[in-house]
Amino acid sequence: MSQTLARDLGTLVFGVPVLFELVVGVLVVGAIRARNLRTLGRILAEERPGRRLRRAGGSLLLLGVFALVLSVRADARVVEFALLLLAPALGLVWLGSGFQDAVLGEAGVQRGWYSRRFDELEEWRFADERLCFRLQGEWTDVPCPRPLQERLALRR
Repeated sequence: MSQTLARDLGTLVFGVPVLFELVVGVLVVGAIRARNLRTLGRILAEERPGRRLRRAGGSLLLLGVFALVLSVRADARVVEFALLLLAPALGLVWLGSGFQDAVLGEAGVQRGWYSRRFDELEEWRFADERLCFRLQGEWTDVPCPRPLQERLALRR
């Protein structure tokens, strides 16, 4: 078996499935993000702890792996394929929600990856500067400044 054929088979077996999974991942994350934005409406308040660190850390890690590929003087085809894998991987890092993200919108709330319209919530109430609600049977909360609480109370 020639080296070119072995390299092409290696790319086919190990590279293409990874690329496919990354592209599908970006499409799924993009669809979830779009659904969440539709559910929330205009964002009124949000907490996204660790967002900057998550994005910077993930991006630096991916770029570090790409630099490693460059440093070993890999074949041009390998470098091109690594660059091709880098694009959707960075998309996942930048588009994805954090598990602790808490967002209050005009039409609903989001906690982590899940969002609900106000009329879909089982139960909700205000506590200090928070809007507490049940999501999948557990109580959770999102930031809700006092001036917004009066406006949201009219929705009940």
